[in-house]
Amino acid sequence: MTIAEVKTFLADLKKDRSPEDAALIEKAYNFAEEAHRGQKRASGDPYFSHCVAVTRLLLEMEMDTATVCAGLLHDILEDTAVTFNLLQGEFPEPIPHLVEGVTKISTIRFRSNMEKQAENLRRMILAMAKDIRVIIIKFCDRLHNMRTLQYLPDQKQLIIARDTLDIYAPLANRLGMMQIRSELEDLAMKYLYPDDYQELFDKTRLRAPKRASLIDRTIKILEREIAKRGIHAMIEGRSKHLYGIFQKMRKQNITFEEVYDFTAIRIITDTLELCYDILGLVHSLWRPIPNRFRDFIALPKENQYQSLHTTVVGLEGEATEIQIRTGEMHRVAEYGVAAHWKYKEGKKGLTDIDLRLQWLRQLIEWLKDIPNPGEFIDALRGDVFADIVFCFTPKGDVVELPKGSTPLDFAYHIHTEIGNLCIGARVNKKYVSLKTPLQSGDVVEIITSNHAHPSRDWLDLVQTSRARNKIKHYLKTKELDQYVRIGRDLLQKALKTKGLSLSHPVFLEKLEGVIKSLRENSLDDLLFEIGFGSASASDIAARFGKLEEKPKRKKGKKSHAPGIILHGLDNALVRYSKCCNPIPGDPIIGFVTRGRGISIHKSSCPALMRQKIENSGDSSRIVQVEWDSENLPKCQVNLRVVARDRTGLLKDLSGTISQIGLNVEESHSRVISHKNQAVFRFVIFIDDTKQLNDLLNRIKNVPGVISISRIVRKQDTQGDEK
Repeated sequence: MTIAEVKTFLADLKKDRSPEDAALIEKAYNFAEEAHRGQKRASGDPYFSHCVAVTRLLLEMEMDTATVCAGLLHDILEDTAVTFNLLQGEFPEPIPHLVEGVTKISTIRFRSNMEKQAENLRRMILAMAKDIRVIIIKFCDRLHNMRTLQYLPDQKQLIIARDTLDIYAPLANRLGMMQIRSELEDLAMKYLYPDDYQELFDKTRLRAPKRASLIDRTIKILEREIAKRGIHAMIEGRSKHLYGIFQKMRKQNITFEEVYDFTAIRIITDTLELCYDILGLVHSLWRPIPNRFRDFIALPKENQYQSLHTTVVGLEGEATEIQIRTGEMHRVAEYGVAAHWKYKEGKKGLTDIDLRLQWLRQLIEWLKDIPNPGEFIDALRGDVFADIVFCFTPKGDVVELPKGSTPLDFAYHIHTEIGNLCIGARVNKKYVSLKTPLQSGDVVEIITSNHAHPSRDWLDLVQTSRARNKIKHYLKTKELDQYVRIGRDLLQKALKTKGLSLSHPVFLEKLEGVIKSLRENSLDDLLFEIGFGSASASDIAARFGKLEEKPKRKKGKKSHAPGIILHGLDNALVRYSKCCNPIPGDPIIGFVTRGRGISIHKSSCPALMRQKIENSGDSSRIVQVEWDSENLPKCQVNLRVVARDRTGLLKDLSGTISQIGLNVEESHSRVISHKNQAVFRFVIFIDDTKQLNDLLNRIKNVPGVISISRIVRKQDTQGDEK
C-alpha cells in the first residue's frame, strides 16, 4: 500500500469512533504490519495485504472496534513470533481471545478421520458460542482466501474449496450471512465443478442483456406506481448466484432452460406495514404464480431472515421473483448476526443478538451429549445445516424442524415426555403414520397414552438427533442391563482377537483413558453404546492395542496366497474361489483343482457341495485349511442394499460405511420408480467377518433400508472346479 492508501485506510478504520478506539485501531494496524513485515503470500503480495482485506470486509459489516482490531491481528499468533501472552500485554480484552479463537479455527483440518473431524467441528461450535465475532472474522478470512485461491497448488485448492462448500457456506447460511454464503458457494463451485461453473457462467452471460432490460423496465414500472401512492422505497435488481442455479438444476433434475426465476427484484421500504401494501400493489400489476408466495416476515427463518417473497408472471411472460422488506430486514438478510453487533456495545443484559443466538446455546447442550463421532457429524449436517420446515401446534405456535422431520420428531421437540408417550398423530386433522415427513404449514396434533413408551424401532421413524438421543436415553434407562450384556459379549469377542479380555491387566490399565476419550461416564455406558449399536466393538477393542505374544508354531505350511495355512501340503498354489467369496472368519475348506492349485471355499459353499458329490470316491481332493491370523488379506465384498428412495439416502449409506474406516471401491445404483425403492451395489474391501457384520448391522439401522445382502457374480455361482 502507498502512503496515501494507508492514510485512507486508517481514516476508514477510525471513522465514527471515539479517540480512544481510533488510537487502539491504529496501534493494532502498526503492530500487525510490523509483525508480518517481510512475509509474502503465495501470490507474491505482502502478507499484511490479506489482513487489510479481511478488515475491509469487517468494516463493510460495521463491526465494533474489538473485532476490527482482531481482524488486523487475526493471523499474528499462527504466522509470526508473537505469543498470546505478548498479545495480552499489548491489547485489552476481548481482542487477544478473539485472535486466539480465530487461530484455533484456522488450524482445523476437516479432511481427516471421522473422530478428529468431529472434535474439530465441536471446537468450532464452542468458539462460536463463546463469542460469535470469532466466526465472523473467520468468514472474512475464508472469503478473501477463496478470492485468491488461484495462487495455490491444485490439490490444496480442492481441499480448501471442499471445506468451504461443506462447512463454511452452510454455517454462514445458518447465521443468516447470505452475501458471504453466496460468494463462498460460487467460488468453491469454480474449483470443485469447473466445467459446470463455466457452462453456467457462459449461459447466464448470454442471457444478461435481455435480463438487464427486463429488470430495468420492471423497476421503472414499480417506481412509477409506488410513487403514485406516496410510498418511499428503494428498488434494485439482482441475479441468482451460479451455485444456487446449479443446486436447483440438480435437486429438481431440470435443465438450465427450465430454471425460470433468474430475474429478481428487491424492494426495500420503511415499515412492516408498507411491505404488505407494496405486496398488494405488485399483485395488482402482475399475476402471481400459485404456491410461490412465502411470508418470512410472519414466519422468520431460524437464521432470522425476514422478507416477503412472491413470484409473478412479469414482462414478456418472464417469471420474476420480487422480495419486499424493510431496511433493517435487508441488513439482516445480507450480514446476518453481524448486522446486530453495533447495537450490542455498551448494553447490559440480553440484547437482540443474544436472543438471535439462543439456538446456538441450545445446539451445544444437545450436541455435547453425542459421544459418537459419526453421529455428531450426522447431527450437525442433518439438524444444523438442513433446510427448515415450519409447522404449527393446534394452538398456533410455530415449530421449526429440519426438512424430513416426522410427527415423532415434532413430539420430542415439544417435550420429551410427549415424545415418550406418543402413540399417533393428526396432521391437518387427518390421522397419519408417525414416519410421515412433515411439510411447511402443517398443523400437527400429537396423540399420547400413559401406557406408551419408546422402542428401538422408533429410531427408524425419526430424523432429528434430538429425538434420537431422547429415545436412546429412555432405552438406556429402562433396558440398560440387556444392552450392557450384549455389549459385554461383543467387546469380549473383539478383545479376544487382540489377546486381551475384560479382566486382563492391559485392558484394566487403559480403560479409564479410553472411557474419557469417548466421553462416556463408565464401563457400563460404553458397553451400552456397543450393545445398542452406536459404537463398534472392534473399534473400541483397537484402542487397547494388541497384546504382544510370541507367535505360536503352526503345524501347517503357509501358502503362496496370503492369509491361508495348509495342512499336509507344501508350496501349493492357492486362490480364493469366486463362487462364495470367503473372507477371514468364514469357516473354510480347500479343494484341489486340476491344473490350477487349491481353491479356497466357504465350508457351506453350494458349488463345493456339488463337487464333493461328483467326486465322492476321491476324498483326496479335499484339503484342510485355516486362516493365518498373522497375515490376513483384505477381501472384496459385494453388498446389495434395497431401501425406500429418499433424498440423502446415498450420502447416509456412504457415511455409514466410512464411519468404520472403510472405503467404497465401486458403487452402482438404480431406482425402481413404481415401488419407490432404490437398489445399491457397493464393492468394499474388508478385514474379516466381524468387520463385515458390524457394517451390516450399521447399514440396517440407516433409515429406509429394507434389506442388505452379500452377492456374488452370477457367472461364478456354478463353481469353478474341474
